Amino acid sequence: AAGWSLTTSTELAEMQTYETAIKKWDKNDVIVRQQIAVLVPDTLFIQLLSLTSTKDFFDMLKNQFENQSLAVTMELCCQLGELKLKEGGDAQAHVDTL
Repeated sequence: AAGWSLTTSTELAEMQTYETAIKKWDKNDVIVRQQIAVLVPDTLFIQLLSLTSTKDFFDMLKNQFENQSLAVTMELCCQLGELKLKEGGDAQAHVDTL
């Protein structure tokens, strides 16, 4: 049982089209990863070194910034919860700080 082999001119043409598309995809993937690597800070770049695709880059950066955003939101909520108008304080100034 030998494997499947290309036998018709249509099959050969489709395989060539496929191989060309894969080469273009790989080339574009490398270009995008290089662009991302240039744009991110070194601390993030180090985390990207072990990843092998643009999708992996995107997923890691997305998770990083979503987590960071959540932490910032929680910190701001805590700060907002701690704000209180002092006795005899200026209500307008207090509202302006919000």
